Amino acid sequence: MNSDVDENAFVALMQKEITNRATARYAIGAILGRDQPQEAVQFWSSYQALEALNEEVYAAPAAQLGVEPNRFSAWLKGHSAALYYWLAPKRMITTMAQATGEYYQELRADAAQVPARHEDFYQYVLRQEKVQVEAFTLADKDDYATASERLAAFVEAQRNTLVRAE
Repeated sequence: MNSDVDENAFVALMQKEITNRATARYAIGAILGRDQPQEAVQFWSSYQALEALNEEVYAAPAAQLGVEPNRFSAWLKGHSAALYYWLAPKRMITTMAQATGEYYQELRADAAQVPARHEDFYQYVLRQEKVQVEAFTLADKDDYATASERLAAFVEAQRNTLVRAE
């Protein structure tokens, strides 16, 4: 991460990321709207808390960069993910564990595109994505309780030491 990068590449990266965060919020909202086992409700509620925190943390950098989520795409993908979960919950969790892990690796590889002034924020992006990888991996092993605890601990720790880009 440095000051010699093309900010347009970072804007494109953040456009995708902010739309992904909106997609997650739509999916989680829809998923929580249906009856399911309590351990799954706790997992999705913890994930919802993470996304609420993300929305706060992302607000200032998104405004600085002039990016907003593609709301139609996020709504469509979010509700499609919820439908997938309702039809095949285990398969959806497995898919999310794999996809989230791959996306985390993409984000790590894209770190060279991050302007110096957004470095702290981007470190947060990486941390929150990593905890998602950990949580989905645990949920994929049917360890929803530990997955929920991991998400909740991350949210609590971040609320105590919140890093916001200036």
